[in-house]
Amino acid sequence: MADLIEIERYIRRSMKIRHLHLLVELAVRKSIGDTATAINVTQPAVSKMLSEIEEGIGLPLFERVGRVLIPTVYGQCLIRHAREILASVQFVSEELRSLSGGVVGKVVIGMMSVAAPVLIPQMVGLLKQSWPGINLSLREGSMEEHLSDLRVGKLDLVVGRLLKEFSSDDLHEEVLLDDPVVLVVASNHPLAYREEVEWHELNGLPWILPPEGAPMRLRLESLLATHNVSSPNNVVESISLLANLSLLQAYPVLGLYPQSLARQHETSGLLRVLPLSLGQVLTPVGMVWLSNRLPSPALETVQETMRSAVRIIR
Repeated sequence: MADLIEIERYIRRSMKIRHLHLLVELAVRKSIGDTATAINVTQPAVSKMLSEIEEGIGLPLFERVGRVLIPTVYGQCLIRHAREILASVQFVSEELRSLSGGVVGKVVIGMMSVAAPVLIPQMVGLLKQSWPGINLSLREGSMEEHLSDLRVGKLDLVVGRLLKEFSSDDLHEEVLLDDPVVLVVASNHPLAYREEVEWHELNGLPWILPPEGAPMRLRLESLLATHNVSSPNNVVESISLLANLSLLQAYPVLGLYPQSLARQHETSGLLRVLPLSLGQVLTPVGMVWLSNRLPSPALETVQETMRSAVRIIR
């Protein structure tokens, strides 16, 4: 049994920020060699530092399974708190800079594709007009990836579709806008300028759709079935809005687009929205941040600017 007094003494007197960085990197890299490369030290230095931590705490933090290092239950506990402390250190640094020179800093935003074409550019334009000292890093990916990075301090904010399956007590969610999915075709498509389109006319037409099993595709297929339209069997699977725009121009396919972006392309003459309501195929667009971490002044400014951008888009 570990000596609780010795554990407390070691953590208070001997544990350093560099030790916390090491533990987090070991948990991510799962090997001494990869961790040494990531933090720019030698492998013996990593092994020595880990041994010092384990000896000081008196508990095994990792076990070796083949060539992979796996955190023990003690290691998992310490790594979880290490991530929280490192995130807090970053927050303190940004807030001190903000207090000393006006609202400055860097905000890292994880965005889903629905936010990238319209909402994010509108927000960035507004932000840079009033707060040029705030720098942004934009990273595109899935909600699952973004929330994982948010929890370990790699992201400050996530913007995308709010999905119930990812809701959690440690996350604060705010709905920004209901950006429904609409059915689009190129402006030269036979259905483009029809004032009325019947559902049965979609039977047998080619589509651009998300991959099988994706929530939007499942809900669309269910909707088609309610209107006695057969499931599409001539399909190009793609979630790239930019690629989809080119495909729509090159081939007479049906596509799905966020309404905000479809309106822009309709105004420019590239696309036409078909007069068929898909209803609530997908959830609203919103932003997510950690509820147990106070936002920095820079993040609060970005959040308020995001709300202003939404008012313009609407």
